[in-house]
Amino acid sequence: GTELTRYMKEYATGFSGLGDSRFDVGTALTDTRLPPGSESLPSLNIARVKALALGYRLRTETFTTASLANEDNATRLAVAQRQMLRDLMASDHSPADWGIFFKLATDVEASLHGGTMGWTDEAFYDGVTRFLDAQHAPSDAQAAWRLLHAAAGYRWPAAAADVDAVVSARVRGHRWLDDNLLRDAAVVALLKTGAPARAHGVFDQLSPFVTRKSDDLRVLMLSEHIAAAERHRAPFPP
Repeated sequence: GTELTRYMKEYATGFSGLGDSRFDVGTALTDTRLPPGSESLPSLNIARVKALALGYRLRTETFTTASLANEDNATRLAVAQRQMLRDLMASDHSPADWGIFFKLATDVEASLHGGTMGWTDEAFYDGVTRFLDAQHAPSDAQAAWRLLHAAAGYRWPAAAADVDAVVSARVRGHRWLDDNLLRDAAVVALLKTGAPARAHGVFDQLSPFVTRKSDDLRVLMLSEHIAAAERHRAPFPP
């Protein structure tokens, strides 16, 4: 009937949106690796395919002011952000605002890695890591960068090691990573390292900050995996 039709439409929308965000919960939970693309033009009008094509172009092409005039807004923005980040890191001083710098770095990271999971551009990550260290970035910002790097590459123990610092910073009002991404990555990392109780706690701690609704398929997937992990670890009744 009408209710079933509505449910199926909502389910389909949630399912199709799984791969639109930087951190794909379903892919991470199954440890499925999605490597970078090798085509400069997207073959399909699908968010992941378009993101892979943009990432490939950013890694392999040299853009000029003249050539950018013929590009779409997404490409122009991604190229401009990458250039701004390079210029900032080439300077021998810390940024005026670490929050603004970090947002720029994560935007560039998302453009370079869009559509991928379980793969990281190590040269890019190393460059930002060195800059954060050399310019004495706040410790929780460095922890957030390590967490993003480790989660993107499926290095779950390393990611889990920085969860508490980044979540604690967020609760205090320091937002280094996108709230949805932080909760997704933190919870998956804790589940993957056998800490379902901590995963449940982090899920609840970050719930006031995330923008996804409770019936979002990604939220439901995390909730179910937490519940399943807790049931599995629960002691047998006497």
